Amino acid sequence: MKAGPASVEFRNVSMRYGAVTAVDNVNFTIEAGKLVTLLGPSGCGKTTTLRMVAGFIAPIIAPANCRAASSSASRWRARWSATPT
Repeated sequence: MKAGPASVEFRNVSMRYGAVTAVDNVNFTIEAGKLVTLLGPSGCGKTTTLRMVAGFIAPIIAPANCRAASSSASRWRARWSATPT
């Protein structure tokens, strides 16, 4: 079975490294099949956000508010226990 494109939704997601807040209360939706880019200065949380989307790191706030859908995102869903969209 061929996997379709994934959709991703973050609601009120944050990530901290010790006392440093790398991502603070991020909200966004990426529709299936859409291309997006993150633009910002060094140290603003772009890489951390992409690592959370990919499932390499877990957010510290609101993991239940992260969603991914499609079989290509099954590893991500399993890691986050997110609900398919």
